[in-house]
Amino acid sequence: MLSTGSERIDQQLEGGLFSQELIEVSGPPGTGKTQLALQMTGLILAEDHTACVAYLDISRNFSLSRINEIVHSRGHTGMDVNKLAARIKYSRCSDLYSFMDFLEAAKSQLKQWGNCRLLVIDSITSIFSSLIGVSYIKGRAMMYSAFRTLQDLAREHNLVVLIVNSAVGNHSNLERGSLNTKPALGGAWSNLPYVQIFLTRGRQNEKCRINCQILKSLRSDPGSIVQVELNEAGLC
Repeated sequence: MLSTGSERIDQQLEGGLFSQELIEVSGPPGTGKTQLALQMTGLILAEDHTACVAYLDISRNFSLSRINEIVHSRGHTGMDVNKLAARIKYSRCSDLYSFMDFLEAAKSQLKQWGNCRLLVIDSITSIFSSLIGVSYIKGRAMMYSAFRTLQDLAREHNLVVLIVNSAVGNHSNLERGSLNTKPALGGAWSNLPYVQIFLTRGRQNEKCRINCQILKSLRSDPGSIVQVELNEAGLC
């Protein structure tokens, strides 16, 4: 099991994120999705010096300086950022085909890397949204194929797969998880992750507050909401 780095979110998830599972975190822009991925990456590496993290940066939001800020804000002041960076297996891709190539390569690379605790995909939205123009059957088949590969990687290597997704709908009213806003990619995708976490901003006078809602979980209460703070230490 991995901690999210937020005690409140961990409690909401009955302890944290379970290995061998695919977890989706989604929400509108500026709600802390990438922050959650970065803080989990940094804290895993800071607390386990044998661990590594695989990070697929599709959205180009990865920031080593932000990881360093989070890690130091959490009390790991002696951590050498260069040594930490050496254990981040960083990759990029720009389309569905390079994404599938990444998954194929990961099958052998994860064995070479050893103690990989987390695979981050930030974000899946642009990759799979390209399937909207593809025939329904072919598009769904390609999505399911990618999911099965991710599922196999999670199980074989005993890691957590954290998938960042965006949101669609009315972004003008984002307080307390507006019913007009939902994860992108539609119902075909929403059936696949084991856990779905949805982030929205708090009220206008609480700009650093983020509402974390569980949309789907086998262990936690779907619909439960906790509020966390987004600051220099990440989502706390």
